[in-house]
Amino acid sequence: LIMLDPPLITGTMALALKIIKKTTLIDKITPAGITALRKREWTENEDPLSYFSSKTLFQNFDKQCIQDYITAGLFHEQEVRKLRFQPSIEAQLFRHIPDDLSRYKKKLKCPGHIVVGRNSKVCKASMYRPFVKQHGLTEHQVEGGHMFPLEYPDASLKLIESVMSNTAKRLT
Repeated sequence: LIMLDPPLITGTMALALKIIKKTTLIDKITPAGITALRKREWTENEDPLSYFSSKTLFQNFDKQCIQDYITAGLFHEQEVRKLRFQPSIEAQLFRHIPDDLSRYKKKLKCPGHIVVGRNSKVCKASMYRPFVKQHGLTEHQVEGGHMFPLEYPDASLKLIESVMSNTAKRLT
């Protein structure tokens, strides 16, 4: 198992999250509120690359990753480019961040790794280190933020390949 900068909510924060998820506050403490309002269509004279490049989330993305996101994530319908996915579904994912991770304590039956971006604002050491300890995960820190795989795609691929190769060697 390789987890890439996951939003791990544990301990008393998990209890607070469970309560918050029953209110509209969940849209303020997660990206759900912003996601639900996401732009969904671009006319032919609008440039999605400029649009996404100007957004904070995409600021540090590798330019090819942004282009690939546009290529995979938009489709043409008449004179308009539209998102392939529903922002409302993505918002629901954010609204349902797990708050019950403690029930999985000591149940992992395979080698586990967590890779965190040094500048991540999502995967905080105070949250993931207890989880790492409980589950016997190996921790890796890399350059970048929460979206480090899209900021440093080549380095991320090399790390994942290395982790998989080293894990396979230990298992044989």
